[in-house]
Amino acid sequence: MRKEPFISSFDSIIAQLAHFLPKLLAALVLLFFGWLIAKVVRTGIKRLLALAHFDSLAQKTGVEEFLRHGDMHITLAGVISEVSY
Repeated sequence: MRKEPFISSFDSIIAQLAHFLPKLLAALVLLFFGWLIAKVVRTGIKRLLALAHFDSLAQKTGVEEFLRHGDMHITLAGVISEVSY
């Protein structure tokens, strides 16, 4: 029985795997940093809206009541920050 075809096939698989793994690792790193940046942006927007007293403005306009009427237990600033996420 000739072992040469099996060895060449195995070598080919290892070579393809060696080319694929760095690309997979780069994609995972990019995904992680994108997720991290999105969380920072969401937190920043939520804090900025809190500093601007956006929720009190939303209560005055009736948007908060509309959200509560729809059984949404989140503020308008929370909705905006989640959308930015």
